[in-house]
Amino acid sequence: MTATPDRDARRERRSCDADDDAGRATARDGADGAQATMKTPLTRTVGFAINAGARDGTEDASGRWDGGVAMELRAMRSGEKTGAAAREDGVGTGMAIPRGGGARGEGDDDAGRASRSPVMILPVRGRGGTQGGLEGEFASKARVEVGTGSDARDAAAAAATGEEAEEKKKKKSESAGAGREIPPPKPKMSKAERRALQESQRAAKAAAKAGEGGAQGGAGAKKSSGGGANAEGGAVSGSAGGGASGEASGAVGANEEKKKKAASTSASVGLLRNGVSHLRGTAKDYVPSVVAHPAVERLALNYARGKTKGARERVSALLRVLRVVVENFEAPADATYALSLTHHLNQVVHTLDKARPMGIAMGNAVRSLKTHLARLSRDENQGLCNDGCKQKTLMHIDYFIKEKLDGALESIVRAGVKNIEDGDVIVTHGASHAVREILLRAHEAGVKFTVTVVDSRPSSEGAGILSDLCAQGIDCVFTALNGLSYAMQHATKVLIGAAACLSNGVVVSRIGSSAVAHAALEQGVPVFVAAETCKFHERVQFDAFAFNEIGPAESISRVDSVDGVLASAANSPNLSIINLTYDVVPAKCVRSIICEAGEIAPADVPCYTLAH
Repeated sequence: MTATPDRDARRERRSCDADDDAGRATARDGADGAQATMKTPLTRTVGFAINAGARDGTEDASGRWDGGVAMELRAMRSGEKTGAAAREDGVGTGMAIPRGGGARGEGDDDAGRASRSPVMILPVRGRGGTQGGLEGEFASKARVEVGTGSDARDAAAAAATGEEAEEKKKKKSESAGAGREIPPPKPKMSKAERRALQESQRAAKAAAKAGEGGAQGGAGAKKSSGGGANAEGGAVSGSAGGGASGEASGAVGANEEKKKKAASTSASVGLLRNGVSHLRGTAKDYVPSVVAHPAVERLALNYARGKTKGARERVSALLRVLRVVVENFEAPADATYALSLTHHLNQVVHTLDKARPMGIAMGNAVRSLKTHLARLSRDENQGLCNDGCKQKTLMHIDYFIKEKLDGALESIVRAGVKNIEDGDVIVTHGASHAVREILLRAHEAGVKFTVTVVDSRPSSEGAGILSDLCAQGIDCVFTALNGLSYAMQHATKVLIGAAACLSNGVVVSRIGSSAVAHAALEQGVPVFVAAETCKFHERVQFDAFAFNEIGPAESISRVDSVDGVLASAANSPNLSIINLTYDVVPAKCVRSIICEAGEIAPADVPCYTLAH
């Protein structure tokens, strides 16, 4: 039975595939045998170069490509036996054997050598026809030259990339031009330095307006002159007749004066340690504003000069002055009473705070008054007149004085007297008004006890309470802070006052109170603190450096009958004097706080701050 053409074609393809496999095996054996003698370059062989004659191949009836690689493989298959015999003879002699064996003529030696050179065969774009320029394309793109590899190509590519980057950078710099010189950053100023600089600038402006001083007067005259001078840079921007040079010299003098003052202020502030440079102190050279009420001016001067001191005395004086301010206040016709009074109170509080930083009790009193005014604005919207608003405000101030100060003190005294027994030795420090009243009331009740007054510089407040107790016939012992260890050995109770009680149980009191409380804790002596609830605050504090007040340095440097560096502290640039006003007593040192609600633990302070 005759086979069909398709079946013959498939049989022919299988035969060709088998022959191709045999040819590849034979070529592999031939390459291994000739490797030692041919010294072929150590490159990876991925194909064979196409002979020149392969370009003339044709496609037969079965669709096979009768040329190129197929022709090369048929030549290898036909010369298999001849190639094997030639390898046996040619290995020893080192002759070059063409791949085609004897099937190809002597003229095909060059083509045979080309077929043995390792190349990568690129895919042909078409099946039929002559591929024009194929050999040149393969020679330029696919032939692997000896001595070139991936490392060399990578190095060449990196070098080219580097050159391109350098050229782009050079062009960019040429197009952008010369870069700007960035000035160095200005030194960071602390809050105290900025405040001192602002105060000096305000003082210079006020002096210039008033016409005081030659240099400052020259600086102020620039506003009225035609040319003027630049006071900040010290340069003359124009001239207005013959007086321009005088104005320029005056401006330069004012500038130098300002720089000297700022330098001296920053130098004095820089002498303080970093931990207390942010704290404020009493302004003894404070000058009250002429806009403020006369009562406010007097109170501000008393704060600055230290005539009104003590937490209770300061808040009591503040409330009485605010009462006078409210009585004399008249709301503008185009404004509401509560809003305009709130704005006016803010100015009063700012004036007093400039003289001396406000305490916790003072802040609570002002906050309570502002809360009342906020509620009053709702009543005012419902038709309440200005006189009715004023009467309600005065009643609120009177209530605060009566309940939070006078009534609270009476409750504290009654609760404190219960803790004093016959034979007690009570140690106290500072000059707390509540502690003084407790001791005097206990003596009037017939309790026999002894009071040890521990005093410390620079306030030396113990002398005042000592004179009051001795005048009433109470047995007293006076000692300085350096005798605290001896006095604490005989003590049974410690009773001190407070400027504030914070939410974490910390008690803020006069400087030196912490040493007394820690000494009592070491000896197992209970510590009682007498304080009104208006001194309670929701703030949390762990040391005396976060919030405090700086006292004048002269109070420490001025020591009687002592000569040396303290006497000339102003002339000692390497000496820093720190005079802290308040001390921090941890909650672990306090047994209880005596307030108008009775005795409470330090941890219960947050329960009584909601009312403020």
